[in-house]
Amino acid sequence: LDISRVQGETSPPTRDELYIIHDVLDPEQIFVPKVKKG
Repeated sequence: LDISRVQGETSPPTRDELYIIHDVLDPEQIFVPKVKKG
């Protein structure tokens, strides 16, 4: 088993993925106000 490869595949979500997750979990911005993309 190539441990380094597994760790690479389980990398943290990208910034765009975080925005998508935010849209799904908090579309109305109830919990966290949406931060504008830089």
